[in-house]
Amino acid sequence: MDAASAARSLAPLSGRGKRSKRPRTAAEAGLLGSLPIHFARPAARLLDLDLYLPPYDPPILDVVLFWHRRVDGNAANAWLRHHIKRVLDFGPVEVTVPLVP
Repeated sequence: MDAASAARSLAPLSGRGKRSKRPRTAAEAGLLGSLPIHFARPAARLLDLDLYLPPYDPPILDVVLFWHRRVDGNAANAWLRHHIKRVLDFGPVEVTVPLVP
């Protein structure tokens, strides 16, 4: 897809230069994207998308939380860190081919 086609596919849904009240999805725009499998499976079910493994081994990224030592003992900050860690702890992932949403 060339740049002009990509720009047209991302144009507002309402046309005539008006901004849409919601963004277009990759399914509506005819685009593809790369998402972690934890996010891709629910999105594929919700949007009726097909999932494919990339033709390369994607890098494994570490997620690290940083905070200032002055808030280390702060209960609200500790609560937030706990919930962020819990939400991002996916555990082991079973990837089978074909990928089923």
